[in-house]
Amino acid sequence: MVFYFLSSSFFSLTLCWLCFILFYCTLLLYILCMFISISFNVNDLCVLLCFARLLNAYKRPFERQREICEDFGPCENYARFRGYNRAYQYFFGKPGQTTRNRY
Repeated sequence: MVFYFLSSSFFSLTLCWLCFILFYCTLLLYILCMFISISFNVNDLCVLLCFARLLNAYKRPFERQREICEDFGPCENYARFRGYNRAYQYFFGKPGQTTRNRY
């Protein structure tokens, strides 16, 4: 029973501390934006706080190509010998130009 009380109080103190830090940082950012005369709203705060998470959401093209190739069996087998980039181009790449452009 004592352990439950200590753990719940520790959790509540930690949560309060995190809320205080978030409030304090928001207040400082608001004051800083007032002096710099930049418009400040809640969306700007969300962008600032979520910026690192948004960067991880986007993958590089070769990472997406590799994942697509890993999901398709023949492409994965071909990639073992030729590499994922070449295998992706072989199975999913753009077709070559069939006619010549005349200038």
